[in-house]
Amino acid sequence: MPLAPPRPTCPSRTPPLDGFARTLYATVSQVARTDSTGGQASDTASAEAAATTEEEISFSLQELEGSRQHLSALEKPYLRTKSLLTVGHLRKYLGKKMGMPPDDVDFYCLGQELESSTTLDVIARTLWKDDGNDLVLGYFVR
Repeated sequence: MPLAPPRPTCPSRTPPLDGFARTLYATVSQVARTDSTGGQASDTASAEAAATTEEEISFSLQELEGSRQHLSALEKPYLRTKSLLTVGHLRKYLGKKMGMPPDDVDFYCLGQELESSTTLDVIARTLWKDDGNDLVLGYFVR
């Protein structure tokens, strides 16, 4: 009997995943398996699922008076992103956009200087407290 030619192998349909995507994929898979069996998700899976379904927040960045002027001002000062983004991330973003070190930028909300580890969610809930308008963050370039 003649041998059949080998079957072609299909490449994996799942692309390589980075750490965050791998966690997200595992969480979604766990929730899907739990839902399909009618059971309840474990506390860990529920917490991970909640963390990956974070809300988005709209805000604007405004340069404060007295700030060192830059030729490359922000073209689009209005942004929308995940609410768990930190002020440190914004420093890196603005530094890259303006071609300067991130440490040269300070952020403020309603006159209060913001720490690098503070998230947009915390700022909106504890400082801004204005549900009718988007969050406004001021930045000062030293």
